[in-house]
Amino acid sequence: MLVVDQKILAEVYDHARRSYPAECCGLLTGLRMQGGCVVHRAVVAQNLAVGDQTTRYVLDSDVLLRTMRSLQSLKGTGDQIIGFYHSHPNAGPVPSQHDMAEAWTGYVYLIIPVVSGVPGQPRAWSLDRSRSMFSPIAIRKIILHDLIDAQVCRPD
Repeated sequence: MLVVDQKILAEVYDHARRSYPAECCGLLTGLRMQGGCVVHRAVVAQNLAVGDQTTRYVLDSDVLLRTMRSLQSLKGTGDQIIGFYHSHPNAGPVPSQHDMAEAWTGYVYLIIPVVSGVPGQPRAWSLDRSRSMFSPIAIRKIILHDLIDAQVCRPD
């Protein structure tokens, strides 16, 4: 399960809306928990794909490195890069062939469909170890105080 605060999801939707008709992309940081991941932050990245950005993205590696360094400086929090997000302009939230070719195992992929500039219902996926198929991951949208009240923040 992917647990994400509605405020973070709103930031991702806004990024997808602003990037349309190109694909947006970014990182998801947070904690790996028993039974899933909890997103603490979405990190906006620039889509550096050359050519048609409506069907593919290349995440800015400088953003990836800065985020990794930032997380290392926050030792003791347990936060790490848990996944990536990107939009699918005028397409569904299902991984494409390009997504399959570029994905890494062990990470969550949140895909946001955007039709006519309006973000739709996202879906989350993970690539299996054989790299042959994506499996869907349930998304639990929360308001931060719900997470604290439910005491979901129990590390593995």
